[in-house]
Amino acid sequence: MRLDARLGDVDLDEDARHDYRTALEAYERALRAADGLQSVDELSRVVDALTIGRYALACVVARVEGTEPPARRTPCFFNPQHGPASTTVLWTRPGHGTREVPVCTQDAARHAAGEKPEVRTVKVDGRPLPYYEVGALMRPYSRGYFPTTVTEARRDAKAQAALWDQQGGGMTHGF
Repeated sequence: MRLDARLGDVDLDEDARHDYRTALEAYERALRAADGLQSVDELSRVVDALTIGRYALACVVARVEGTEPPARRTPCFFNPQHGPASTTVLWTRPGHGTREVPVCTQDAARHAAGEKPEVRTVKVDGRPLPYYEVGALMRPYSRGYFPTTVTEARRDAKAQAALWDQQGGGMTHGF
């Protein structure tokens, strides 16, 4: 999201400035982590930083629009670049059954209208594929968003809680 275009000349209050700084710092951490990658397994550090930055940006936008900041949620399943999910929908992946997935407001509206969601794709052998169809190639990337085992889920929840406490988030940890 292009925040500068959305903000214009709006004066940010203290909370919005804090969120804005958090977002900028998170994106800087992501850039540094990306520059220092030694293996694909380290990609989750980049994803974690981007997750923090996207959430902080969503908070800035909400504050500027005069609404409550969003609850801390998993990013949109279809495209994590959309930011935090706002709801869940039932989604059927051909050949894999139906399940509930977290989605952003725009993809929820597309789903309700019977349209296809805007899915994040990656190129494999020169051809774009939905990220969830490339299997193990995306495991290090998706690990930053979606735990794959109960042990990972517990570890991720504890790490997120510690991170928010360390940053003075003062939020309840509803994930």
